[in-house]
Amino acid sequence: MIDTGKNGEFRYEQSTILDQDEAEFGITPSQTVGPYVHIGLTLENSNHMVDPDTEGAIELELSVTDGDGAPIADAMFEIWQSDRDGIHNSDLDPNRTSPATVDGFRGLGRGMANADGATTFTTLVPGAFNDEAPHFKIGVFARGMLERLYTRAYLPDADLSTDPVLAAVPEERRKLLIATRTDKGYSFRIKVQAAEEETPFFGL
Repeated sequence: MIDTGKNGEFRYEQSTILDQDEAEFGITPSQTVGPYVHIGLTLENSNHMVDPDTEGAIELELSVTDGDGAPIADAMFEIWQSDRDGIHNSDLDPNRTSPATVDGFRGLGRGMANADGATTFTTLVPGAFNDEAPHFKIGVFARGMLERLYTRAYLPDADLSTDPVLAAVPEERRKLLIATRTDKGYSFRIKVQAAEEETPFFGL
């Protein structure tokens, strides 16, 4: 897991999976959590961050599986990203001097997983933001998760050499944060509780 820490520096901590015999004694939850994401959080076309007919529009397919490789069919995905110029559609972006450069681009999307644990977003290719390489920020919600999981999907054809977040991840695990190019855009597979193959997640 990547944690920004109090001083804003990136540090990497490998998440671990404990056998029940190794877990510490304590109060356990009375029942599993949720999923409540399908109550009040569904919104038609929220997975379309731009109109599909927009020039330069692409598809980003996300999927998530558990430690056994089974799809997490009740998951909800959220993605945040910059536009093609590296500007976020938010007043919090210090580089933003005007509204979104592409009509209708929100920079935030939400999609519900299907039976295969997957969903598809219609969006734009993000640009580089300051010293960070182009990427999609991804949040995953699902049954049993008290807090969402955060990760990133970097573009495979981008210069990743100076990205401070990716540099904080052990070199052998960085490939787990790289999306795959497809005919229509990109795809990214998220693995939860998958030991060495688990997707690196970010702590806030």
